[in-house]
Amino acid sequence: MTTTSTYQKCALFVCLGYLYGLCGGSPMDPKAMSYLSKYGYLKNTRSPSSLEMKESVMNFQRMANLEMTGELDSATMRHMQMPRCGVEDMIGSAVMGTNLNNSKSRFMPHSRQRRYTLAGSKWSKNDLTYRYVSYTSDMSRSEQRAAISRALDRWSHVTPLTFTEVTSGHADLLIEFAEGVHSDGPYAAFDGRGGVLAHAYFPEDGDLHFDDAEHFTVFTSRGTDLDFVALHELGHSLGLVHSDVRGAVMQPIYPGYNPDLQLHNDDISGIQNLYGRPTGNNDESSEEQAEFPTRKPDNGNDESSEEQAEFPTRKPDKPDGEIPDSCTTNFDAVFTDSSGETFAVKGKHIWKLTDDGIADGYPVKLNKEFSGLPGNINTGFTAPNGRTYFFKGTRYWRFYGHHLEPGYPRSLRGTGVPRNPDAAFVWSGDGKIYFFKGSRYYIWSDYTEAVIPGGVRDIRRHWRGVPTKVDAAFTWMDGKTYFFKGDKYYQYDDMKMKVAPGYPKSKSTDWLGCM
Repeated sequence: MTTTSTYQKCALFVCLGYLYGLCGGSPMDPKAMSYLSKYGYLKNTRSPSSLEMKESVMNFQRMANLEMTGELDSATMRHMQMPRCGVEDMIGSAVMGTNLNNSKSRFMPHSRQRRYTLAGSKWSKNDLTYRYVSYTSDMSRSEQRAAISRALDRWSHVTPLTFTEVTSGHADLLIEFAEGVHSDGPYAAFDGRGGVLAHAYFPEDGDLHFDDAEHFTVFTSRGTDLDFVALHELGHSLGLVHSDVRGAVMQPIYPGYNPDLQLHNDDISGIQNLYGRPTGNNDESSEEQAEFPTRKPDNGNDESSEEQAEFPTRKPDKPDGEIPDSCTTNFDAVFTDSSGETFAVKGKHIWKLTDDGIADGYPVKLNKEFSGLPGNINTGFTAPNGRTYFFKGTRYWRFYGHHLEPGYPRSLRGTGVPRNPDAAFVWSGDGKIYFFKGSRYYIWSDYTEAVIPGGVRDIRRHWRGVPTKVDAAFTWMDGKTYFFKGDKYYQYDDMKMKVAPGYPKSKSTDWLGCM
C-alpha cells in the first residue's frame, strides 16, 4: 500500500481548494476535504468540479439532517467535528462495488471497484459467537460486559439471531478496546479522544474495535455512552450501513447519552430485511408488526391532500386468479432489489425472475412483496444508496429492503421528475440514475432526490438505438442495461454507446421462458 506524506496531502488539499475557487465556489477547507473524502462523500479527489464539491457537501448535510445548501456553513462544519463512527457513510451509494464480504478493505484506501447495487451483507448463520480480546479501564469488566450484552440482546430481540460468548479459540465477533494503531494496522488507527469513537467490520468478519482514548461510561452523560456505541457498531457487524433517518441508532454521528435508548423503526426494518423476524411462538413478532403500519405522507405541507385526490377510493383487488399473462403483457417495471433478486411488476402482481425464467411461487400480489405499495406503478429501481424506489403519478415510495420507510410516499413536486415516468434505472456505464419519459431522459440524484442541474436531455441524441416511450429498463446481474418495449428488448453497449448488434429480441422467449 502506497503511503502519502503529510506534505503531499496538504499540497493536494490546497490545490483542490484552489481549484474549487476557480470553478465558481468558495475555497474548500482542507479539513472538510479530508472529512468528505474519508467518509465516502467525495470520490474524485484529484480534479473535482465545483458541482462535485457542492454535491459532496449536500450529501453530508443530508446524512446529518441539515439544510442541504451545499455550503460549508457553521452548522455543517460543527457536525463534521462531532464524535462519530469510523465506518464510511456512503458504503451503499458513493462507494458501490466495495466488497463487503472482504470487509477489512473497508478502511483501506483505493479499495473501490466498479459500482453496482449492494447494500450491506449478512451472516450465513443465525447463531453467532463473540469473544473479548481486551477491555477498557474506564469501568469494571462486569459493567462493560453488561453493556455489550444489552446491545446484543436488543438486536437479538428483533431477529432470530443468538449470541454466545466464548473465552478462547475462534469467535465470529472479536471485541477489542485499543488506542492509536491496533490490530487493524496503521490504515485504521484511532485518532484520540473526540474523533472516531469506534469502528466495526461487516459480515462475515464482524470484529468491533473501540477507541480506548475515549472515556466510556454507562448510565450517565459524563462520558461516551458505551451502550449506544456498542449497539451502533454491532449493527455494522450484522450487516447494516449508516442511515440518514433522524433518531436511528445507525446514524453515523454520536448523538450523546439517551437514558431511553432503543432501536428505531428504521434500524429494525433494516436488520429484519437481512435476517427476518424473531422465530418461535412468542408475541414479539406481532408487537413489532404494529411498528410497521401503512405509512402516510408527511403532513408538513399541502401536497398530501393534492396527492390523495389523484388516488380516489381504491377498487378492491381482483381475485388472485386474474393474473396478467406474463408471456403477452408489457411490464410496468423491471428492477433488481438490494439483495440481488430481480423482479418484474405488472398491475397488482410481481414476478421474480431467475436465469431459468420465473421463480417458483410467482407471481404474487405486489403489496405482499412490498407492503404499502399500490398497484399499477409507472416504474421502479434500486438506487446506489441501497433503497428501492417506486413511482406512480406524482408520488414516489422509498423502501429499505421490502419495508416502506417513514415519511413516504412523497410528492414529485420540486424533484424535476415528470409525472408518470416511462422507466427508470441505474445505468451500469456510470452508476447514475436515469428516468425516461417520452423522448427525453432525466439524470436524478438519490442524495438530493431531484434531477441534477442540466440533467434533462434528448434520448435519440444520447441513447442510439433505444426506442422512445419504453415500458421498463434495468441493469441485469451481467452488468448490462436492458430496455423493454412490448415483447421486444434491447441490450445497450456501454462502450460503444448504442444498442448492441442483433437486438431487439423477444422478451417472452429469452426472459420468461415462453414458447
